[in-house]
Amino acid sequence: MIQQIGIFKVNHSINNLSNILKSVTNMNPKELEAWRGKHGLTQEQLANHLGVTKACISRWESGKRSIPAFLHLALKCLKVKKGGGIKKEGTKKKKEVNKK
Repeated sequence: MIQQIGIFKVNHSINNLSNILKSVTNMNPKELEAWRGKHGLTQEQLANHLGVTKACISRWESGKRSIPAFLHLALKCLKVKKGGGIKKEGTKKKKEVNKK
């Protein structure tokens, strides 16, 4: 079934949805470990930034638990500092405006 939503035509067929879901690739344990190493983060640091436990990161990297499909998106959203670590949101200093 095709439905018009605004200027977009949306195909609601099961086959189309299935193909979209197949195109979303999960990270594998080695990719996660490589990403963490590249950004200079320990398992505990990454766990803190993602809101999970260190054990969870360890299980993902060892393959004992499957890595959630959305994890690659969450990692892209983290603002990684040069040399490792995560930038916190809202840490830029605002220019003060002199009132006259």
